[in-house]
Amino acid sequence: MKNPLFYLAITALLFACTDDDSSTDCALIIPSPNNFLLRIQDAQGDPLIGTVFTQDSFRLRGNNAVTYIKPTLNGNPADLFIFFTQIEDGIDYYLDLSETDTDTIRANYTVTTNECATSFDLEGLIYNGTLGEYEGDNLVIATKD
Repeated sequence: MKNPLFYLAITALLFACTDDDSSTDCALIIPSPNNFLLRIQDAQGDPLIGTVFTQDSFRLRGNNAVTYIKPTLNGNPADLFIFFTQIEDGIDYYLDLSETDTDTIRANYTVTTNECATSFDLEGLIYNGTLGEYEGDNLVIATKD
């Protein structure tokens, strides 16, 4: 053995290497949004939030709970920002647009949890009995009669 320190270093290096492919690096995972946007429009396609219905927040009630949802702050002010944690899957909720105008919404979604994140997949949003239309990943367009 000419240089025992060299062989010792090589041996240590071989044992220090592991197969990193067997574990997931959660820093590289981008989870799906934990919310969706609801845009309510009239039959002509004109947005109603911020024009006909102007409030700082709108009351959403159902399943023995009341929460308040707001129009988006950094996006389109006609879109209501709803977190999946504010509603339960498959339950009817009542959205108070004004003192005299209340609509019904029901979100159907699945939740998937893995070692890195919890993801929500919106399968459908029923607005006053009608399935909303999807525009983009998390925007639902609902037409109010």
